Amino acid sequence: MFEKGDEFMGLYAIGDLHFSTENPKPMNIFGDNWDNHEKKIADNWNETVKDGDTVLVLGDTSWAMNLNEAKADLDIIESLPGKKIFIKGNHDYWWSSLSKINAAYQSEDMNFIQNGYFTYGDYAICGSRGWLCPNEVKFDEDDEKIYKSTMFFMHLPVGSCMWRERKRLFSIGDIRGRNAAE
Repeated sequence: MFEKGDEFMGLYAIGDLHFSTENPKPMNIFGDNWDNHEKKIADNWNETVKDGDTVLVLGDTSWAMNLNEAKADLDIIESLPGKKIFIKGNHDYWWSSLSKINAAYQSEDMNFIQNGYFTYGDYAICGSRGWLCPNEVKFDEDDEKIYKSTMFFMHLPVGSCMWRERKRLFSIGDIRGRNAAE
């Protein structure tokens, strides 16, 4: 948890890591630039992020299907510098219980948001799994149900932090784009 008076350094954001240590899923089907993508991400992270920095990890962190499988991927991220704030992505099937994740990662450098928020200086960082936004390409009844549910749950941390702390808001989510092929 970030407390008032903490020294704040850089704030970074990264998403769609799609690590697959325990569940190998070749990402180079999307192009040669995806070869060894986990190592490339870790190398760049180590070159860029310092211990006092904060990194928002914006969903789709691991292809794992459960927390035990995701542990190897999360351990890689835990070993990297900086405080990390994770939100659930639409492909994070391993994220079934926030309490189980928090029990597995009790480090101050690993923070998970699910319909909640963290304080970062004068900001409240709110997070919730996102979904496909309404559009003319693909948005069916199932998408609408998930979208409305996501919007409802996103209002909970926003209202809570505004009422309790009167913070500036910084809302993050893993929102699927207009041209989503899924």
